[in-house]
Amino acid sequence: ASPVDFTLQAENVTSQSGVSVITGSHIGALDAGDWARYDNVDFGSGPTKVRIRYATPNATTPAFEFRLGSTTGPVVATVSLGHTGSWSNY
Repeated sequence: ASPVDFTLQAENVTSQSGVSVITGSHIGALDAGDWARYDNVDFGSGPTKVRIRYATPNATTPAFEFRLGSTTGPVVATVSLGHTGSWSNY
């Protein structure tokens, strides 16, 4: 079977904590411990990879964790990201 290909826009968040900016096509102002939940994503039989479009001017190394079922569920992937130099440089 081929991988399932679909797009999940960040602003279509089901629930969140600490995500203080949600605009037409962005979620933002994320800090350590913040989270966003998206329902109806099945990593068991669905997507096999994730593409993240992001921007950050900070020199810190942000990371995203993908968890199953809840914010304390098992981590199925961790993606470390470098800074992009500005908020408009994706």
